[in-house]
Amino acid sequence: MTVDKEYLKQLDNEFGFVSVSNWIMEIPNLNSSDRLLLAIIKDFQKNGKYCSPSLNYLADKLNMTKRNVCNTIKKLESLNLIEISRVDRTSNKYSINKDTIQKIIDSLNDRLTHTLKSS
Repeated sequence: MTVDKEYLKQLDNEFGFVSVSNWIMEIPNLNSSDRLLLAIIKDFQKNGKYCSPSLNYLADKLNMTKRNVCNTIKKLESLNLIEISRVDRTSNKYSINKDTIQKIIDSLNDRLTHTLKSS
C-alpha cells in the first residue's frame, strides 16, 4: 500500500515532526538515541534561544528511561553540542551550541569541497 504525499503532510501538520539534519547524521561517535535527542532539541528550540522539554516527556518520546535520557544529555553537553542552563531544581533550558555546530558544518563543507576538487 502506498501512502500519498498529501496524507503525510496532513499527519505532519496534525502531529508535528522532528527532522534530523544531515549535519547531525555526520557527527562522529553518536548513536541513534544521541542523534534523535539532539534533533529534538534543535527542533524544539523554535525561538532560537532555548527549549525546555521535561525529562519525562523526552523519555516517553524516545522510549528510554529517564536515566538514559540524562546520560544522553550529559554526553551531548560533554561534546559541546548542547548547552544547559539550570533554571531551578526541577527544570533546565537546552540550546544547541552554535559555535560547535558551525565548526561541524565548516568541516563538512571543507570535505565536500575537497571531494569535488578531487573528482
